[in-house]
Amino acid sequence: MVTKHIFQTLFPYVSEIVQFTNSLTDENNPDWELFNYLESLDYKFESLNDYRMTVQTLVYYDLLNCYFALGYHQIYNRDDYVLFDLVEYAFYLGHLKFTHDEFEQFISIPKNASFFKECFNITKRSIKSILFPTLYIKLNEIEKSKSNEYILILQMIVIKLSENIVHPISKNNTLISTLLSNPQSFLNDLDEDDEFQQRELDYSDNKIDKDETVTNYVKNELNMELLKDKLFNGISLEIIKDGYIKSDSYYSIIIKVTNHNDKKKKVQLKARYVSVEEGLLDTYGGIDMLGSGRFLQPKSFVNVAMDYKELKSLHDQDRIEMDINEGAIASLLLIREHGQWWIAESKERSTYNRNIKSKIEHFEAIDEQFGITLQNFSIKVEDENSLNLFCEVLALNGEVPQEGFNVEVAIYDSDNSIIYHTSISKYNGDFKGFEVFNFGTIRLDIPVDEISKIRIYPTR
Repeated sequence: MVTKHIFQTLFPYVSEIVQFTNSLTDENNPDWELFNYLESLDYKFESLNDYRMTVQTLVYYDLLNCYFALGYHQIYNRDDYVLFDLVEYAFYLGHLKFTHDEFEQFISIPKNASFFKECFNITKRSIKSILFPTLYIKLNEIEKSKSNEYILILQMIVIKLSENIVHPISKNNTLISTLLSNPQSFLNDLDEDDEFQQRELDYSDNKIDKDETVTNYVKNELNMELLKDKLFNGISLEIIKDGYIKSDSYYSIIIKVTNHNDKKKKVQLKARYVSVEEGLLDTYGGIDMLGSGRFLQPKSFVNVAMDYKELKSLHDQDRIEMDINEGAIASLLLIREHGQWWIAESKERSTYNRNIKSKIEHFEAIDEQFGITLQNFSIKVEDENSLNLFCEVLALNGEVPQEGFNVEVAIYDSDNSIIYHTSISKYNGDFKGFEVFNFGTIRLDIPVDEISKIRIYPTR
């Protein structure tokens, strides 16, 4: 939820960048110089609307690059990306005449909320092949006053975003330092080599240092991804600490496990540490998530400790072999390179099982006692945690029972515990001999894959 205070705090910055963008794309008076310049760069416009959407996309690229350069997590989180979402919403509406309540009402609808996440992901996939700040560079080619106005707006936004104490500006961050102190250097001698170098700026860990060249090699040549930037079925893992605990005389690895989903989710981890010096090591400590697992509430996280008494030191090429929910979500091979953990291999479950009809159990002998037959059971799996359930209820041998009855549904997990129950009732004389019972959308606290059985039976 976006509070009214946050909305009011960020809205002036949203207004600045949206009004500036609108001044370039006003259908009654568009910036034809920019229009023609973009066309000369092989942008294709069938209409002014295409031009407007292109300029808006360039703004998205620059905003998201600012977020990432400041160290914001590269997995969409509505609480972090409020300003980005507000800009999207204003572009979507075509104006700034909306209130906090209207914005909240819009994002409360699931399909609308997914609109923001999808825009974020599309932009994220594109920005590493885009110069920064891309609109500033293009505007500079046609009108320096407008490019200067735009860079001032970006600077104000960066300073505002940096006020989030969780994501402070790093003094070592070249991209942010350049943007705030000397943005003209983005323009100096811009050729193909400069473009390549700028694309390779490593903002993913909010740190650019002497290992930058090696880090870029790992990312781009070995095609590996930082663990903290990957999402597994709405779950992210981030190793926030790996080091020697002097007081306890052992090495400890702390993993931050975050549930980004809107529903609570059970997470179980199993991990093995393989050192290049000491080999396979035993894990110690209170690692409850490595056993039976734990339910994480929506938008929450827990820190999990893995302790290694035999580990003498950490080395490049050390690895962690990890299963999430016994491999049902993902199996990972992590490699340590230059103080960071990278995903070397990832086997992820791409889809959940939509065919769980075989898990339905019902008892014909019980049906007969009520003078009915339950048949044609149907399950429609909506998503990982939701399903719709139907069945036909038919009078046995054509004789309609006059007494009322209930049809009950009980859903069990892998521990044989009932995790969901519902029923539909028919009162005396209500049942006419045939009816399709629709039990509605059933939302579970576990993935549908973890259902062990679904029992459907009549009672009075």
